[in-house]
Amino acid sequence: AAARAWPRVHRVFLADGDALTLSMESLGAILDKLGQVFPALARVSAYATPKNLLEKSPGDLAELRDRGLSLIYLGVESGATAVLKSIRKGATQDSMARALARAHAAGLKVSATVILGLGGGAGWEEHIGGTAELINRQPPTYLSTLQLRLDDVVAGDFLAAQDEGFAFQDDAAVLAEQERFLNLLDPPR
Repeated sequence: AAARAWPRVHRVFLADGDALTLSMESLGAILDKLGQVFPALARVSAYATPKNLLEKSPGDLAELRDRGLSLIYLGVESGATAVLKSIRKGATQDSMARALARAHAAGLKVSATVILGLGGGAGWEEHIGGTAELINRQPPTYLSTLQLRLDDVVAGDFLAAQDEGFAFQDDAAVLAEQERFLNLLDPPR
């Protein structure tokens, strides 16, 4: 129905959560069908987690690329393992780097996001230093930053998982984080 309504579609996003958690059989069928019904299709993208990238073999990821998946969105959030643990990311700096390397080796482009302010007032230097270290070690194709802002509904749960005394960064402090992050970036060319 979508192909009939929009026959010239050239980009498709496999929406809502982490599509790479699907089996290879399911993902392959979806990608094959998209290629059949959208003749102008140039890009298929999806969210991914480090865990799912590492659970797929290098051959699986290359097969997904060959079947049309070309871009994944990865919430790096932080490169500091302590910060990743505090937000229950289920990853370390090392596993994040291995996931980025695996996607890159398969020929997948990666659009990664980092969340400024995630280390709070006391942990911002570790957060920014570890994140720059990760990006320098294994750079994504695209990199963007977001600023930590939490709805009141989830702020309490977030604060409960943080060290006592966690303080949110104000806008000036977030800008200082951004500046420090940019100054530390020196990925291989």
